[in-house]
Amino acid sequence: MENENKAYYYRLDIYRLIFTIFVVTLHFEHFYKTLPKIYHLSCSLYRAVDFFFLLSGFLLYKSFRSQRYTNSLDFTFAKAKRLLPINFVVIIFTCFFMHFTLIKNLTDFFNLMKGFIQHTISALPNILFLQEFIPVFENFCGGDYFAPLWYISAMMVCCFIWFWYLAAAHQKYGENFKAYGLCLVVSIIIFAFVFNEYGHINIAQGFVPKINIPAGFLRGLADMGLGIFCANFSIKVNNKKLLVLLKILFPVLLFVLILYAAETTIDFVFIILCAFALIFEFSIEETPCKLVQSLCRFAGKASIPIYFSHAFVLIIVFTPVIQKWESLSSNFLLDMLVRTALVAAVSFIFYWLAKLFEKPFNRFCSCFVSKDFSAGGF
Repeated sequence: MENENKAYYYRLDIYRLIFTIFVVTLHFEHFYKTLPKIYHLSCSLYRAVDFFFLLSGFLLYKSFRSQRYTNSLDFTFAKAKRLLPINFVVIIFTCFFMHFTLIKNLTDFFNLMKGFIQHTISALPNILFLQEFIPVFENFCGGDYFAPLWYISAMMVCCFIWFWYLAAAHQKYGENFKAYGLCLVVSIIIFAFVFNEYGHINIAQGFVPKINIPAGFLRGLADMGLGIFCANFSIKVNNKKLLVLLKILFPVLLFVLILYAAETTIDFVFIILCAFALIFEFSIEETPCKLVQSLCRFAGKASIPIYFSHAFVLIIVFTPVIQKWESLSSNFLLDMLVRTALVAAVSFIFYWLAKLFEKPFNRFCSCFVSKDFSAGGF
């Protein structure tokens, strides 16, 4: 297997930030509608999650080809370790503030701590990225406090399964294996089932009737499988003018199509277009100037705390604000400014709080060293 050179696909960080903003907009508009036209356009922004799943499939295959990880457990563990600090901070703060009241006496303090402990224990599957499969908090505590994090949970399990399959196939068939073709077959079968069952791809939490499998997991498994398959191809463009045109055309088409005809077969069209756009983006071989690289890396880093923290902002921070100043909803520009400022501020705070937990978590995780599993086994 070839050791691929590390490449920085700088444009993908811009994609990440834009699609993260789409997800944030979707959730804010779901609870607090602004202008009717904005709400109508936001209804199909759930497709941004399919972009993230597809991108994860591409990156998983790139990691597999690089031989950096020996087995699926190492790969998934490394991915989880990077996200664990910000995930932990968001969950702990949410559990503390979800029923926070001013403490007037010792009884209020004990009630607050009792609720915090109960919620934290119920959120243990969420901390371990298993809420899509073991929804303890969602069933017993209620509320949509961690709703956006279903994607992270489904992604982790899908990563483990697909990496394990690739490693097992490589061990069996050797260097020239073509087992990634099965990834496409699995994706088509799942997409066919989902469209026949639901008629669209907007599935997230909850279990599929009869087969008792998380709906979002099936969606992620199909998207990532398609991403793994497409990662084996590239689009070579030698004409500079055509290359510039495609650099503009692909994102414009994606950003327009994501706003069109929610919960229709356009869902599938968007997924196919995403796949082609990512093949193109991973085919670009150029190094931008340091300023552009710095800006793109910042955009990529910012997307993670924004995604993890925006539900906390929406429910814990923005809801009391809008309840106290109801007139805010009648001023579109001011409303957008407040939303943006709150998301940016809380994301920044959670980012630095997560930084404080990085070293303790790394030391804790270093205690768990996986054995040398064979590529084809768990």
